[in-house]
Amino acid sequence: MQNIIRLIQNNSNLLLFLFIQIISFALIFNWRNTLHHSSFLSSSNYVLGSALELNSNVSSYFNLAETNKGLVEENKDLKSKIHNQEIILSNDFVFLNDSVFKKQYKFLHAKIISSQFKNRENFLILNQGRKTGVQQNMGVIGNYGLIGVVVSVGKYYSSVLPVINSNFELAVRHKDSKSFGILKWATNDNWLSATVEDIPSYIDIKIGDIIETSGASGIFPKGVLVGKVIKVLPIEATQFLEVKISIAEDYASIYNAYVVKNENLKDIQLINNVEND
Repeated sequence: MQNIIRLIQNNSNLLLFLFIQIISFALIFNWRNTLHHSSFLSSSNYVLGSALELNSNVSSYFNLAETNKGLVEENKDLKSKIHNQEIILSNDFVFLNDSVFKKQYKFLHAKIISSQFKNRENFLILNQGRKTGVQQNMGVIGNYGLIGVVVSVGKYYSSVLPVINSNFELAVRHKDSKSFGILKWATNDNWLSATVEDIPSYIDIKIGDIIETSGASGIFPKGVLVGKVIKVLPIEATQFLEVKISIAEDYASIYNAYVVKNENLKDIQLINNVEND
């Protein structure tokens, strides 16, 4: 024991330095530190990405039942679209062919190797990056519905801003009425819920109704499931509703994702910019 104490005394400066360094790195790369965390994890740090991917592989092994369930539902949906001639398969990509743009959307499969859902500023990490064509502001969907938007890209990995982040906003719509609203993650939401604002109070919204992507931003095709209505509240002194929804994707157990590339995104953004001006 005396030898240990003497060792600590002789190296007290070094130990103090290492202790301060550990605290500094912990604060810099904490999940709540949005800028540093996003930049660090979405860089081309191959060692870090490989470690996260290995951990994800182990977790995926113990969640095969849930993963297979999602794949079954996804295959059912793809088969339905194939029979309706909405999907054209080509090599590694799936092309969505709607009535306006031929082969407008491409979908690149990715694996979620890190998912956070316990903080207010959560991020996801995908095992796809610039090398496979991923870029900032691309949409990300899962087996069941909307996941988020790519915000930072490295050579092999990318960082995604999910719905369950206080900075997330997206134009969505009520499926039955086609009325538009803004999807947000409010302070009273958890990783299973979100809030839709700015829907007019005269719209008849019922529990169980579907909220889906509007396609207005061009990041997502219209009609991607966002969630189902669980509560409708009038906002006092306004003509709008606050709609609470259950999110389609469970961020505590998601593994598969699809990065969405819109071939006409630049044209849509150009039109939106002209309208805003």
